[in-house]
Amino acid sequence: MRKNRKNLAIDSGKCYDTAEREVSWVLIEYRVKNFRSFKDEAVLSLVADNNRELSETNVFKQGKFELLKCAAIYGPNASGKSNLIRSFSFFKDFFNPSSNIEEKLNKFFPNFWFNIKSRDMPISYELSFFLGGIRYRYGLEVSRNGIESEYLYFVPRRQEARYFSRKRDKIYLGTHFENKKVLDIIQPDPYRPFLYTLGQLNVKQLERVKDIIKYLMFYIRSAKLPDLFFRRLIEKLLSSNPNNNIISKDEAVNFLRSFDIAISDISVERVEINMDSDKQLAEIIQVDDESVEKSELLTFMHHTLYDEHKNALGEVPIPLPLESQGTIKLYSLLYPIFHIMKNGGLLLIDEIESSLHPI
Repeated sequence: MRKNRKNLAIDSGKCYDTAEREVSWVLIEYRVKNFRSFKDEAVLSLVADNNRELSETNVFKQGKFELLKCAAIYGPNASGKSNLIRSFSFFKDFFNPSSNIEEKLNKFFPNFWFNIKSRDMPISYELSFFLGGIRYRYGLEVSRNGIESEYLYFVPRRQEARYFSRKRDKIYLGTHFENKKVLDIIQPDPYRPFLYTLGQLNVKQLERVKDIIKYLMFYIRSAKLPDLFFRRLIEKLLSSNPNNNIISKDEAVNFLRSFDIAISDISVERVEINMDSDKQLAEIIQVDDESVEKSELLTFMHHTLYDEHKNALGEVPIPLPLESQGTIKLYSLLYPIFHIMKNGGLLLIDEIESSLHPI
C-alpha cells in the first residue's frame, strides 16, 4: 500500500504522502462543546505524539508541526463517535447558502440536553488549521438565537494576531484586516457567521476569507453517504474514462489488491437487462429494493480461473454485488479516499470497521 501511495504522490503532486513539500489544506485540531452527547469539550487533535511506530507512514511535517495523516477514534457504543462527525456537519451548515439556519435552530437545537445548565448554553466550535502555509484558529458559538460569538486568528509571522472577533452584532477588526471599510457596507447576519458574510463580498483584499470558506465547505468531507452513491460515481467515471483524474482503473485495482483482495482486474460494463429472461441478473443488480433499469452500469471483479493442478487458465468476471460486503465497501470508499488524497482536505468515515478486518 505504501508503495502505491508514493506512486500516487508523484503522479498527482497533491497527495499527503508527498514528503518534499508542505500541503495546502491541513487540520491541526478540532474542538466542540455542548453538542449532543458532548457536555464537556471534546478535542480531536492530529498533532503526532512521541510514538514513532507509524512515523514513516502516518506522520508528515507542516511548518514546525508533526501531524497525522489519519486518526481513528475508538470507544463503546453510544460513546459519541458518530456525534463527532455529526458536529462537523452541523458546523458546515452555517456556511451552506442553501441551509435555512434560522429554521434549523428553531426546529431542533442539538446541544446537550441532560444538564439544566447546558440546555441554555451555546454550542461552541474551534478549528485550528493550515491554509496555504498560514496557521489559522477559528471559533464559533451558536445558540437557538443565532450566532453568539465568533473569532478568527492567524499567524502572519511568529505571533498569533486577531483578524476579527464578534460578540452578537458587534464586530471588532484586527490590525491585519485588509479593508476596514467593509463595516460601512455590511452588517453581521444574526444567523450566519461573519466569515460567511465577508465571503459574499466581491472585494479583492478578502481572498483569504474566500479560501477559508472554500476549505470549510469543500475540503471537509464525510463518507456517510450510501455505498451505492459512491459506487455509481466510480462506475460512471471508469466507464466513460478509465484514466480520469479522480481515480483510474489501475489505481482502483492496486488499491484493492493492497488489501489482499484476490483480483486480477476490474471492469465496468453497461448490461442490458430483459426482466423476463434475465431475472437472475436483475436480482444481482437490484439493491435496497430500487427499481432495475433496462440498462445498468455494473462492476465486475476479475478472478483467476485455475484447473485442478492450480494452473491459471484465464479470468472469471464476478458481478460486484456477489462479492463480500468488505470488498463492496472498499470499492465504494475508492471515490472519497482518492478525491481527498489528490485534492487535500479532511475525510470523515463513520464505522470504517463495518464489514472490514480491524487491522
